Amino acid sequence: MIIPEHCRDVSVWDVDFKLDAKEINKKLKGKRAYRRTKYVVLKNKRQFAVVELRKKETKALFSKILSIKIISLPKNTAFIEDPGVDVLSIPLLARRASRSRKDTVVVKGLFEHVSFIHKLRFKDIRVVDVVPPFPAKLTSLVEMALKTEEVKTPVRIKEEIVDMRMLAKKAKTKEILFGCEAGGAKVPKKKCLYIDKNPKIADATIVGCDLSRRVAKDLCGKELPLIDICPKNIAKKSGVPTLIKCCELQTGGFDKEGKMAMVPWGAKVGDVVGAMKYLLGEKK
Repeated sequence: MIIPEHCRDVSVWDVDFKLDAKEINKKLKGKRAYRRTKYVVLKNKRQFAVVELRKKETKALFSKILSIKIISLPKNTAFIEDPGVDVLSIPLLARRASRSRKDTVVVKGLFEHVSFIHKLRFKDIRVVDVVPPFPAKLTSLVEMALKTEEVKTPVRIKEEIVDMRMLAKKAKTKEILFGCEAGGAKVPKKKCLYIDKNPKIADATIVGCDLSRRVAKDLCGKELPLIDICPKNIAKKSGVPTLIKCCELQTGGFDKEGKMAMVPWGAKVGDVVGAMKYLLGEKK
């Protein structure tokens, strides 16, 4: 897979010669190119090709092209113009490029910046989250993280959403005890209580995690039945790198356990960026 480090490494040249290997080498070898240019998108009307340049080392602004490596010719090159895509965000660039079946996809995006991906390969991250509140907070934070340009790997998000209201319907008690009213969790024909309101509890089933169980026991002096919504327990171990929230984490950052990364329930975008980079094997 080839992805330029920055769109500054890519130039677009309008040409009038045939975009085949013989003509490209003949026309470009010996030509001068800007010192920062590593890749050139060649455009002849509606046809495109992508090449990599090897240039003579010099401190001058322009240097002589010594050789050309052809990355793709027109039959395997797609060109997409989408001003809504920031090509500096590799995950967003990859997401847009994945709509094409061509080996190489050139994207002209936000601010008319141009970049490309050759032989795209995704890595998957499984995101397990609990709702309400809506929308799923962790998925929203992941989308924000992808826009920061901090994540450098094409990533495909596999979302798994657990609705605690559906789980609560399994309760045999008339009362349901949720952790927080702010999420707006309600269940028809059940009296809904919320731990953060310090309620009087008669006979309730907890829809929460082990922390909710311990707090509820302190409130009413007895163990209550529990419907577990702990993302860690729901997600369990998987071969796919998995991102979850954990209420046991009280500070920023993230915790890790094999192929699972956990951010605090009140996570910020930076926490999620760090967790995603860990799951993707990227350096900090």
